[in-house]
Amino acid sequence: MKKFCHMAWMLLLSACLLPACKKENAKNYPALVTNKVWTGEFTAKWNGISQPFSVEFQEGGSLIWREFSGEYKGTWKLTGNQINMLINNTDEIQSDIGDDNAMTQIKNPAGGRHMDN
Repeated sequence: MKKFCHMAWMLLLSACLLPACKKENAKNYPALVTNKVWTGEFTAKWNGISQPFSVEFQEGGSLIWREFSGEYKGTWKLTGNQINMLINNTDEIQSDIGDDNAMTQIKNPAGGRHMDN
């Protein structure tokens, strides 16, 4: 009986510790974006000139896009590791956030800004 109780306690203790294990590869994508400023380079479709940009991802889903021609307001939405940005209500940019926390698989369906992957 003593051996059975000891074994039952060990099994119970093991069961309690297993849920405490954390998956190491889980990323907190909202923390990578919210209240952060990302920088990069894009090519303007209207003149073919490459230029730097910065995008400030504000809390609540709003953003500020800055480039040589000015500052533009927009919105952003994060679904898993995919971010969708709408700049000035006209230029949409879609991207994944890669393992290195950089934008990958960038798509510009109908805008004036072209970003390379």
